[in-house]
Amino acid sequence: MRLRAATLSAALAMIQISSSGLAAPMEFDCDVPANRHSSITNQSDKPLSVSGVIDPIEFRSGKYQPVVGALLGDHDGQNSTTFQLVASSNRSKQFDIVVNIKHGNTVRKGELGLIEANKPIEFSMSLSEDGTVLLTIADQAFDYEFQPLRTGKEMLFCSTGQFKFSNVAFGDDRSADGQETPTP
Repeated sequence: MRLRAATLSAALAMIQISSSGLAAPMEFDCDVPANRHSSITNQSDKPLSVSGVIDPIEFRSGKYQPVVGALLGDHDGQNSTTFQLVASSNRSKQFDIVVNIKHGNTVRKGELGLIEANKPIEFSMSLSEDGTVLLTIADQAFDYEFQPLRTGKEMLFCSTGQFKFSNVAFGDDRSADGQETPTP
């Protein structure tokens, strides 16, 4: 029953993005059982960016840690950068802030610090024309080099818990798809 609710939530988010035509803030209730994940993706022909608020509702116990975040990348998934807020367990009071950079088969991972996991967290992630990623999580700001991308995809995701995204704005909200699949 929970899987259907998460899929319905993703489908409703998809309809909201696809039918809006304007860059209006949206919501995405990312609610999945342990060891599963859900995401919503926006294909963009504009500069890549995503912003909003993440409200951690419930962490679940499973083989995989509770995680929530966003991705900016090319359309085929060969090159991407991701920020993740990772809870070490279902009772965590803090998230580790983790950044991943993927170029083909090579993935680099970096830990940027900690943030409280018991309140809503504002975030923004954008990719500049020169390939610099500007990332803000609550009151912490980071920038790092990735690569220039003229078009691509913007994604929000979660695993092993419930996280509500609100005031979400993509760089270009022409289309989106929600999908729930097992975490590999």
